[in-house]
Amino acid sequence: MNVERLGEIVGVLLEAEGNFKIQKLLNELKTSLDNVTSSPQEANLQQDYANKLADLKVGFGRMIYEFKPAEVELMTEIGAKELFVSDLGTEIAELVRENPVSPSVARDFVAELVKRRSQYISQMEALKTILENLNVGPEEDDPGSAQVGVTIPRDLFDNSLDGLIGQLDKFRRLARIFSEVSTGEAPIIEVRQISTTDPLFFFGMAVSTVLALSRSMSWALDQWLKIEKIRKLRAETSQLESFSEDELKFFDDKIDTIIEEAVATKVTESMEERTVPAGARAMPELENQLSWAYKTVFALVERGLKMEIRFLPPVTEEGEDEEREIPQEYQDLSDVSRTLIFPKVEGRPTYEIPAPPPENPNGS
Repeated sequence: MNVERLGEIVGVLLEAEGNFKIQKLLNELKTSLDNVTSSPQEANLQQDYANKLADLKVGFGRMIYEFKPAEVELMTEIGAKELFVSDLGTEIAELVRENPVSPSVARDFVAELVKRRSQYISQMEALKTILENLNVGPEEDDPGSAQVGVTIPRDLFDNSLDGLIGQLDKFRRLARIFSEVSTGEAPIIEVRQISTTDPLFFFGMAVSTVLALSRSMSWALDQWLKIEKIRKLRAETSQLESFSEDELKFFDDKIDTIIEEAVATKVTESMEERTVPAGARAMPELENQLSWAYKTVFALVERGLKMEIRFLPPVTEEGEDEEREIPQEYQDLSDVSRTLIFPKVEGRPTYEIPAPPPENPNGS
């Protein structure tokens, strides 16, 4: 994680804390448990505890819903997941149920939790101030914009510059194909941010293209879940000496068939749903290009490629109703961003990365 990503996730956590006041709710629950511990038979104190616990559960639930999967991964790296994403309300409730005679057990747990979160939040606030004073942090998004972040596993390019360039070229072609489907134009792809370790690139492009790319990735993740069941069954079967490699090939063929059928269906759906401006140029053999794109996205997901999206809806113009709903494309981006939960890559891939079709003279 580089310093820009660190500043980004610190900002996300502090904003969430400011919006949902989890620390305040925990303090109120601690006070309620203090009262219950002192007077365990008081019905009104028991009811107050139940109300405060319900408030905490609702607050935590609302806050967790706002986090994107990629943000949760970053929280894990900096030790914030337990304090910001774990189901603490349920954990506290279980402690109370398991220790009905000793509510002090839950009280002490909450007291320690309040202390730890308070210290952690103070550290994040101090870090945020330091980064701001050093003019270090994530680049601000422009209103009405969207970005795609692509993490390319080093295994995909073997630490070779030529290999990395090849993977970036695949993404360039994917972006052009999905842009052609969604807008009828080749996109302007702007490099916004680059991080190292497993290289992470953020690219700015049209909102509709970002939406099309993220939907293709969500589709690939759905297919991966189906294929993973077959892959695990193949791995278990391969442990049986009575099955030969030729017999195990049944599983490989089945996986290929499932993907081919799923891709064909998705291409048909995409072409039927395609609406582009009048007079937009036509990409030759678009269906073949799109078929390659979906197959490639699936194969890359199997190999550990990840995608995340950033976006900022247009600002409300002066004089307009501030309660105006955000444009549908941005609502769709918000919805699809929550589906981009990537698997831990294990074992050999089940689907080969297909060779790309010939590139058109105009670069599409």
